[in-house]
Amino acid sequence: MKKIFNTKGVTLAEIMVTMAVLLMVFIIAASSDMDKQKKREEFYKNVGQAVTLMRTSRNYAITNEVFDTEGGGNPTVPEGGFGIFIEKIDSPEPSASFTLFIDIKDENGDLTPNGKFDISHDEILETFTMSSGSYIETMSANGTDFAANEKEVVIIFTPPSADMHINKNNGSANDFNELEIVFSCSLSRFYFKVNSISKFFETRKEVI
Repeated sequence: MKKIFNTKGVTLAEIMVTMAVLLMVFIIAASSDMDKQKKREEFYKNVGQAVTLMRTSRNYAITNEVFDTEGGGNPTVPEGGFGIFIEKIDSPEPSASFTLFIDIKDENGDLTPNGKFDISHDEILETFTMSSGSYIETMSANGTDFAANEKEVVIIFTPPSADMHINKNNGSANDFNELEIVFSCSLSRFYFKVNSISKFFETRKEVI
C-alpha cells in the first residue's frame, strides 16, 4: 500500500507573522503594566506628601518651632500650636487638599480646638493638593463616617508635648479620639489612621 505523507511544512513567512503577533501582545501587556505602575507610584507619592505634612505639623509641636507670627521680629512658639486642615474635594473631579498652618487666636480669642481653621487669621505655612486620579474616598471619626456634606477636618498639635485635637471644621469643638482617612485611586487604596491618645499614625496599603 502506498503511504501518503504531508510534505507541507511551516514557512518562514508564517513563523515571522506568528512572532510579530506574539511581540505585539507582549508590548501591549508590558505597556499596560507600566501605565498601572506609574499610576500607583503617582498615587503613593500624593499620599506620601499628605502624610508628610501631617508629620511636619506634629514635629513642629514636639520641637517647639518658633515663628514670628506678630511680625515684630520676636519669634515665639505659637500658643495655639500647628495644624493640618484637610478638605475632601468632590468636584469638578475627586481630589483632596492639605494645609499646614499656625493656629492663631481670632478676634474672640479662640484657637482652633474651640473653633475652626480660618484663612483670614491663621498663618498658612504650606499647602498641597492631590493630583488628578488621587482623592479621599471616605473620612470617619471615632468609627463613624462623615456625612456627605462634611468634607473638612482639622488636626491640631499643641506644644510642647504635641497634644492632638481632632475636629470637624464646623465651628464646634468635637475633639475626636480617632480619625481614619481612606485615600483612593483606580488601582489602590491607602488607609491612614491617627489616634489622639497614642499620637501614632497607622498606615496600610491595598491593591485593587
